[in-house]
Amino acid sequence: MSAGRCTNGLYASLLKTDFPKARDCLVLDSEGLLSIERSDEHFDRMLTILAMSLSNVMIINVNG
Repeated sequence: MSAGRCTNGLYASLLKTDFPKARDCLVLDSEGLLSIERSDEHFDRMLTILAMSLSNVMIINVNG
């Protein structure tokens, strides 16, 4: 974890589980949204909408 925008998009990982109702789990990491170093409100808004529309659960980590 570092301050500022580290990625230009989403990191995605597909995990296999042993649960019968959820055999696959897709993890999306959008690290660096709304950073002050590279302010692009349109890009951040579109990436946030994409992540929210693809997910059932969203975890937001605000450090500091």
